[in-house]
Amino acid sequence: SEALDFIVDHKLTAVRAIFNCNGQGQSDYVSPQQQADALARKLEAFGFDVRTINGHDWHDIFEATAAEPGSRPIAIVAKTVKGWGVAELQKTTSHGKALGQDDLASALGELDVKAEELGVADLADEDIDELKEPLPATQHSVGDISAGSFAEALRAAGLDKALEKKKLSTRQAWGAAMAAMGADSRIVSLDADVKGSTFANMFEEVYPERFFEAKIAEQNMISAAVGLASGGKIPFASSFAKFIVRAYDQIEMASITNSNVKIVGSHAGISLAADGPSQMGLPDVAFFRSFAHATRADGQPAIRLFQPSDAISTFKLTELMANIDGMCYMRTHRPNVPFIYKENEEFSLDGYKLLVDGEDLLIVASGYMVSVARQAAKMIEDQAGLSVSLIDAYALPLATDEILRIGDDNRGQILVIEDNFTGGFGDEIAAAAAKSDFGVMVETMCVTQPPKSTRSPEETLKMAGLTARDIAKTAQKLFDRSV
Repeated sequence: SEALDFIVDHKLTAVRAIFNCNGQGQSDYVSPQQQADALARKLEAFGFDVRTINGHDWHDIFEATAAEPGSRPIAIVAKTVKGWGVAELQKTTSHGKALGQDDLASALGELDVKAEELGVADLADEDIDELKEPLPATQHSVGDISAGSFAEALRAAGLDKALEKKKLSTRQAWGAAMAAMGADSRIVSLDADVKGSTFANMFEEVYPERFFEAKIAEQNMISAAVGLASGGKIPFASSFAKFIVRAYDQIEMASITNSNVKIVGSHAGISLAADGPSQMGLPDVAFFRSFAHATRADGQPAIRLFQPSDAISTFKLTELMANIDGMCYMRTHRPNVPFIYKENEEFSLDGYKLLVDGEDLLIVASGYMVSVARQAAKMIEDQAGLSVSLIDAYALPLATDEILRIGDDNRGQILVIEDNFTGGFGDEIAAAAAKSDFGVMVETMCVTQPPKSTRSPEETLKMAGLTARDIAKTAQKLFDRSV
């Protein structure tokens, strides 16, 4: 129904929605609501011009598929018989089962009779050597996409005050980057009815003809994005990270085909506070990390994950995503955070930046928690006189060798901070440490249960045990353990 709504809503009259209605499911007959006549009525209600045909009559098929559409898209309901031509294959128990040797001769005889009925029995089989090899799909170019100047992009988006205050949310920075990259006609945007929250509306305001509202239908949004990618576009599909969960099946299917789709999950983690746990994306890092360690045929990750910590890193990583040939997922957060990087900072696929070089303890944080970890590092230095190293881990897969070396130089103590469920950056570093020759200890502070709604990010962090003070206390314990 999501796809049907999208087709009608966007007036995609060139599309032919074909429904093969044989009345059977995998293990039994379909319900009355899924029968051909009921389906035809549903399609009429959706706004389709419905053509019900005999799905075994090629004249009906050619006529319906070649019909010129009017103001409504055409849907074809093809009434068919499962296993048409072979009685044994028409049983509900025949799904996924090959004919036995004893039934093969009978089946071939039945097909010969059917060929006689159709008047095609005397036609010669096509010589396989004469069949034309299908042309390969056109490969569209990737790369050379620029978002331009960070400051200019923010001014163009009306975010002048953010430049003055040097403070902005990553979701807003993503919207500004999209609007800036939109000068390249390959960039398109899809959003699942939350464009004012993800800030996909910044792109829509400048390039409305390349913005596609998908409504609350995340599964179909990903499917539509795959279609756009196959046509040479570079689609960015956005919604809340929590709602992207609904589309995990479509995302996995898209990764199998190496689709060049970019997915953006806003309001990730627990920092959105008042919106509550029903809006918080918490298991997404673990899900996408599993794909970051699966490889395509060319050896590249099936999906890359990016989690920027400030507006500048978001801007630069959005541009980097657009220039990568392959699927990517970015997490953005709701609260405004101070700028961490300078405008000319460059980001690589290694996935980390050493922000502070200390000697007593290494803290590795990602996303919103980098800002919290900076507060904790200052607290540790002021109260305990400890010299803390701090790394911003912004991508998966993560180049962990140098991180482990830095941790080894910091008394072998690594504390990983993230505001999502387990299975993310902490597991990434712990798994690498287990295989390495470094004698490092890795401890992770993450979300262990869904928080409740609160009035501020600080209250939510306190509930989850992830405040700067909580981090400082845990860091002190790790240091004491190393002495």
